[in-house]
Amino acid sequence: MLELIITKEIELVLALITFLLTTYLGYSVYAQNKKSWTHRLFAILAFLIDIYIVVNFLSLHPPLETPENQLFWIRMVMVTCSFIGPALFLLVHTFPKEKIQLKRKSLIVLFTLMSAS
Repeated sequence: MLELIITKEIELVLALITFLLTTYLGYSVYAQNKKSWTHRLFAILAFLIDIYIVVNFLSLHPPLETPENQLFWIRMVMVTCSFIGPALFLLVHTFPKEKIQLKRKSLIVLFTLMSAS
């Protein structure tokens, strides 16, 4: 049976390719219509995914091999993910309209929950 051994270098290459493709996709969608909230939210989601790719790689391979440093990067992954969920919710709720359709009260609740997590 052939086993695939994924090394740190292969993970870095895959993370870099994913980062570049996500950045390109987010920017190209945003550049089509900069005034549309659907396009803005998609670009924000792509940017958050880019941050997730970086901090997730650093949590698996911390610059300093100490438990405290690894815990810090794991917490950074959790913080990043707390923003991805609400951004995805807003994108799905807004798509394909030009403006965010949620009421101000709902947005306040959403951002309060996001910042509390």
